[in-house]
Amino acid sequence: MIITKLKFGLTRNLGNFESARVDLEVDIEPWEELEPTMRRLKLLASDQIGINSFKEIRSI
Repeated sequence: MIITKLKFGLTRNLGNFESARVDLEVDIEPWEELEPTMRRLKLLASDQIGINSFKEIRSI
């Protein structure tokens, strides 16, 4: 199996029955390692949605 894209999304509860969602998708090169690329994608998504601590998304 050849993986060519990674996609990650986060939804943040804003309260009062409202939420915000960010989805990011990246194309990966055949020589790229998946784990570090996914970690960077998670950090970028958490930064965009306003989650300041990697501890909050470490288990995702």
